[in-house]
Amino acid sequence: MMGATSLMPQHIRMIRQRFDRIFRGTNAERPRKVVCGGLANAYMGFAVSKLYIKKYFDENALNEVCSNLYHVY
Repeated sequence: MMGATSLMPQHIRMIRQRFDRIFRGTNAERPRKVVCGGLANAYMGFAVSKLYIKKYFDENALNEVCSNLYHVY
């Protein structure tokens, strides 16, 4: 149950933060965008990777990687 608190509303997350501060000595929860980004990557890793590759790599880089993988295997 404690693992799901990062997905809950803020008042529940504040209770978790107080618990962590007392029992674990941590002062702040992870930023919401980090939690959401981690969930997106965990559940849709291949889809997120495809969008990243499509945006930041050109066709030549893709062909070069595919060629290198072909020669390795």
